[in-house]
Amino acid sequence: RALVDWALGRFLEVELDLPGQFDLSFDPTRAACFGAVGRCRINPDDIPEVTVCEPDELDPTKYHRKLTLLHEMAHLWHGGFGDGDGWPEASAIVGGMDNDQEVPWPERSEERVADTISWGLSDQLYRPARGTQPCDVLYRQFEELTGFAPLPPIDPKCVPESEES
Repeated sequence: RALVDWALGRFLEVELDLPGQFDLSFDPTRAACFGAVGRCRINPDDIPEVTVCEPDELDPTKYHRKLTLLHEMAHLWHGGFGDGDGWPEASAIVGGMDNDQEVPWPERSEERVADTISWGLSDQLYRPARGTQPCDVLYRQFEELTGFAPLPPIDPKCVPESEES
C-alpha cells in the first residue's frame, strides 16, 4: 500500500490526472504481464488496469518495482492526456512512432512518453533503459508534457542551461 500511495503522490505533486478508477495488481510470477515487468491495458469491463510483475527476490529494494509502477501509471495518464484527444500532441513532444507492433519498442512514442514521465517522477537518479535522449532533453520533454519541472532528485547536468540558477 505504501508503494501505491507514494506513486499516486508523485503524480499529484505535478498535477497529473489519472483515471478516477483503475485496477492495480502485482504479480511476481510475471504471468499476468506475459513475461514483461509491467502491463497497462483496458480490461473487459472497460476499466484501465495496471499490473506490475517484478519478483520480490529480484528487487529486494523495490527500486525497479517503483519505476515500473510509475511507468505503467504514466501510460494511464497518457491515455487520458488533456481532453483525451491529446495523444498525438504528447507523442509529438517525445518523437518516435505510434504504438505499432512492427515498430521496435524504443521507437514507440507511447513508451517514450511513459519513460519520460517515470523519469521525471522518480525519486532515484537513473536513465530510462530504452532512452537514448540526453537527460537535459528528458527534462525539457517532461516540462512540455506536464507543465512542471521533474521532481527531485535531479542530476545538475540534466537541468537545461536556461533554467539553472
